[in-house]
Amino acid sequence: MGHVIIAVENLRIGGYQRLALDQAYHLSDISYPCTLLLLNPEVPDLKTFADTENDLIRSKRLVISRLDGRRIKDFFAIRKLLDADDSKVLVISHSMRSTVLFALARIGIKKRVVINTTIHQLPSLSKSIQRLKRFIYAQFGENLFGYSDAVIKDWNARYSIFGKRISLLRNGIYEGRLNTTSGSIGEGKPRLIFLGRNTSWKGIETYFDLFNLPVFSNHLGLMMIASASENIRYAAEKVGANRVEIIEGANLQKFIPRKGDLHVYPSQYGIRAKFTEPISLNCLEMALLGTPSLVTESNENTWPEIYEKGFFIGVSWENRINLGAVLTEKTLSHVSDSQGHIRHLVSISNNVNAHLSYLD
Repeated sequence: MGHVIIAVENLRIGGYQRLALDQAYHLSDISYPCTLLLLNPEVPDLKTFADTENDLIRSKRLVISRLDGRRIKDFFAIRKLLDADDSKVLVISHSMRSTVLFALARIGIKKRVVINTTIHQLPSLSKSIQRLKRFIYAQFGENLFGYSDAVIKDWNARYSIFGKRISLLRNGIYEGRLNTTSGSIGEGKPRLIFLGRNTSWKGIETYFDLFNLPVFSNHLGLMMIASASENIRYAAEKVGANRVEIIEGANLQKFIPRKGDLHVYPSQYGIRAKFTEPISLNCLEMALLGTPSLVTESNENTWPEIYEKGFFIGVSWENRINLGAVLTEKTLSHVSDSQGHIRHLVSISNNVNAHLSYLD
């Protein structure tokens, strides 16, 4: 057994931060030595996963370290981590910057240090200079992964003839932070659910527009977001008095699905986007909880098994007026179907075990 260092920029409420924390939870459960390394200094008054999941973090006894934010100090801090007594170290890097820092810091250290780097953004969504920088930084590690089929295709479309080979490594969910044990269904009207950050490309405007469709005339709304701007609160009020509930900085530990609930993830990549990834970690969470997701239609399909189970329904948001007919034709899965196969598919153990195999 070696030591795992999970390097992530911060613990702000977001996708790659969610994945890093779930990886640490699982490693704690299997008693595998792990350090969660945060690269950025703490930002005062900014709500993070460290706030919303403080009790769970403490119960798992996670070891969390934070860098100073200055290059020389960061270098020696990482060097000190690598100089620990463990015979081998696996770095799970969620940051291009950490990949380079660890690659430089391990020079001259007489132990096995393996750096696994995951690409968390479609290259086509970055500016050309940023893409080049990410590509160069990615070459400093041993193994390079993309979390989705779209990332793999996008990366290979640009770099297939040179540079490190990229492989698909799907994300996963740590079930212990979700309310999957009760098996109960909440009472009340069905809801349209929006999860995640309040960024425009996640389709917040589309989400609010759905309440105007006859097929959703009986639905309430639930938004569980990192923070609610005045614009979001105003849009929620326009939907109807008290119709949309907003919970800031929330987690899903207390979420109980209702009959007819639908999670909505109307991601918008723009008309020029060649590659799109319609499935977020929130979609996986909802599938595990037994709630289907309406997602953006795409030619990329990282999770075909869950589409086949009826938990993901591709939607053309431009033609959302026909959504009622689409939902009538589709067979949606719900709570009773979510156990067993879905649990195995989305478990974070699959992701972590794939990483650990590189230390064998």
